[in-house]
Amino acid sequence: MSWLDLILTPDDKKAKVPVPKEEVAILEPVEPIASTPEPIAPTVLSSDADDSAYVKTLEDALDNKSDASFNFLKFKKAVESLQTIISDEKTRYLSVFATNVAANGISVENLIKSGEDFLAVLDNENSEFAEYINSIIATQITSKEEELKKLSSTKDDIVAQITKLTEDLNKLSEDELSIKNNIQATQSAIEIKKNNYASALYKVQIRLKNVSANIIKYLSAKGA
Repeated sequence: MSWLDLILTPDDKKAKVPVPKEEVAILEPVEPIASTPEPIAPTVLSSDADDSAYVKTLEDALDNKSDASFNFLKFKKAVESLQTIISDEKTRYLSVFATNVAANGISVENLIKSGEDFLAVLDNENSEFAEYINSIIATQITSKEEELKKLSSTKDDIVAQITKLTEDLNKLSEDELSIKNNIQATQSAIEIKKNNYASALYKVQIRLKNVSANIIKYLSAKGA
């Protein structure tokens, strides 16, 4: 599933127009894992965000970039798989690390580097999401604002002939109100989509960053 499938209706997809590169408002980029990773919180975050589809899309993108090696994502999933078996978090990390040092030749360094690669995947998804949001703005708001300007101009001309063209003027006024309502509804829908995406991005980021932090916390003295 792509961001296009998540945030655009079939009619939106037909109306999609290219957005110049300089006009694409890229969301806040994800910083690479540092020595003391900190999760990046979105500007807007709601506890009741309907972000499940967004989370799945982000996680699918991560899975698609996972190769045959025992990488960061596989390490993360292996640690998570032990939650019901080993209650102590540190022990889970040490256990997975010890099991795969010899079997897969992992080290703290290559796990951290692999984690950075997966965060870069989220950066790319973030850029694509921003492009699709801007496409909606271009097709459903900007173009309709231009249409609204034209209607207003026509309305001014008709006012001068108000007696003869009262019926036409009323029709244009109704169209004007309909377009304004459409713009307001679209803007509200975009804010919901942006909020849901921000929540999804934050959840996936913090999962990866928590694993990275724990690798540094629990395994830094063992990796080589």
